[in-house]
Amino acid sequence: MTGRRGFDDSFMRVINAAATQHLRETVFQRMKLPDLSKLVGPSFNISGFTDLKRSFPVADLIGKGIPPILSAAEYGPGKLGVPDLFSDSASIRMMQASALNSVTRNLLKLDMSIVPVIDTAALLSKDLLTLRIPKIELPDIGGILEELAKRWPHNWPDDPPDFALAKQIVEEEGIPIVYIPRGEIVSELVAEPDRAGRVAVLVARTPEILDDCAEALDEPLGDEVVALRPLIRRAIRALRENHFEAAQALCISICDTLITAHIDGKHNKAKSVCVVKNLDAAFSANQLRYVLGVGPVVNLLTEWSPKSPKPRPEALSRHVTIHQAHPEHFTRDNAIIAVMVATSLMLALNERYSWG
Repeated sequence: MTGRRGFDDSFMRVINAAATQHLRETVFQRMKLPDLSKLVGPSFNISGFTDLKRSFPVADLIGKGIPPILSAAEYGPGKLGVPDLFSDSASIRMMQASALNSVTRNLLKLDMSIVPVIDTAALLSKDLLTLRIPKIELPDIGGILEELAKRWPHNWPDDPPDFALAKQIVEEEGIPIVYIPRGEIVSELVAEPDRAGRVAVLVARTPEILDDCAEALDEPLGDEVVALRPLIRRAIRALRENHFEAAQALCISICDTLITAHIDGKHNKAKSVCVVKNLDAAFSANQLRYVLGVGPVVNLLTEWSPKSPKPRPEALSRHVTIHQAHPEHFTRDNAIIAVMVATSLMLALNERYSWG
């Protein structure tokens, strides 16, 4: 059901969305490089570029976007003319405009101090005739990426939904996609063009989703929520046995208890609290799973009255289930969603309490 997440393009786009401003405001401001075009001339000594690529591994980190100022250095002294290496100060501007903008914009959001401190005094000699590139000790980038990967929902596939679609599915459509179900089913849900298609997937994959919920509930739970675990398990068993009305009613009661006790006793305020806001900020704060985990509460707390000119909501509604029970609302569709919402909500609250 879960596994180590690969660093695919979608993942790296989000990491990249957390990476540029910090380096721009630290490393390159600290370096304060001069106009290197002034250094071009017959007396310029390029001996400091021997094996530059190994002593300055930032070039590897930046990748294809690196300008000639660094990528050409691997050729070593005597193999590349100085005018080709530093034709003018445009190289520095290009490094700032392309390499930095493509790699580092949002590390500031992650509040992670991974940028090495550079001794600017040792970078250039006093006469500015000999450029010396010091060895820069970089942090364990692989370890940092592994840590960032842990911030993703563990049940998401290698090609995850973008944040806008994730918000739509959990908040507007009321369908949980965090903690459960398995990544394969998340991919199927994301591939559908609308809520109707996603609900059809849920009904078709109900046995697997119930397995996922049961497995997720085996995780250690804190004292704050653990007392309700047996009730969700009974709801899962009821739905397996095709008692979908009972499963729906029980899970809505569980959700109502969790919301009142752990979010807010006033449903309007609880609904407002659970609105999915800035998912980039949630990822940065390692709260992405929690924010998306409670997101379905917004749709769940949709109110309705028989006096309303609007038709009875088809989507799962706590208000309709408890106060305006009707056979048209107690459906297999709503029953599987109710089990999923109860499971996801319990696990999200459990994670919140683990923050300390």
